[in-house]
Amino acid sequence: MQTNFEYFMISQVGIWIRDGKMLLLEDAAHPGKYVIPGGRIDKGEDSQKAFRREMKEEVNLDAFEVGPIVDVRVWYSGEKQTPYCAIVRLIRTETEQITLSAEHLSARWVNEDELSEILFVWEFGEDICRAGFKVFRNQYV
Repeated sequence: MQTNFEYFMISQVGIWIRDGKMLLLEDAAHPGKYVIPGGRIDKGEDSQKAFRREMKEEVNLDAFEVGPIVDVRVWYSGEKQTPYCAIVRLIRTETEQITLSAEHLSARWVNEDELSEILFVWEFGEDICRAGFKVFRNQYV
């Protein structure tokens, strides 16, 4: 039997909610549009190590607890319709300070009511952020 499996670029992002607000980053490649911190898994890299590496690279976050999965999304992008998969998780930390990478122009803490005013790089960005707030309330409040 012949099968035709899809091969995906996998991204992991961390929804960080503090004092009722979520951290969003303005993407330097798309000024005025926002992303959730995180990034792709490198070839051969352990997924947990990749997630921690990306959070360190994106916002200089070392110490954090990895919480539950909030959402998983699959989409196709670009001229070649490259398949992507995003794994969205909650993270928790006592850290107050962040340092942005060169991939981002600014950081913004937003509450759930502000999400409809945000332009996201991912067309489903608002949906996964709302899912993050919902899981956060159910898990930690």
